[in-house]
Amino acid sequence: MNADLTPRICLLALLGVVALPAAAHHGTAPSYDLSKQWTKDAVITSFHYANPHPQLFFDLTDEKGNVEHWSAEMLPNPAGLLRVGWTRVRSTEALAPGTKVKVTISPAWTSRSTPLSAWTCP
Repeated sequence: MNADLTPRICLLALLGVVALPAAAHHGTAPSYDLSKQWTKDAVITSFHYANPHPQLFFDLTDEKGNVEHWSAEMLPNPAGLLRVGWTRVRSTEALAPGTKVKVTISPAWTSRSTPLSAWTCP
């Protein structure tokens, strides 16, 4: 191989490796309908502190007493949670199974996608 091409090929490979994760990430607005948010009381069943977004699993009870099992992608991501003091340990303890919270849901644009969730402890 030509010695002049080696650095160029390495640089192109490095740029490709760096650019792929950035291209793979999605924004919030294209995935979720932020104009149709709703808020309900929920009970946490499970929480996963993971990239790119933590996953929240919870139960909602309708007006007839029927329980619906939900899962949602949380906003913000772990880096955003860390910036405001929500470490993995603090988040996992605060969102332990059985914890009552209010969840605000932004439905996904497609019915097959997981909704976006924000939560507050009562």
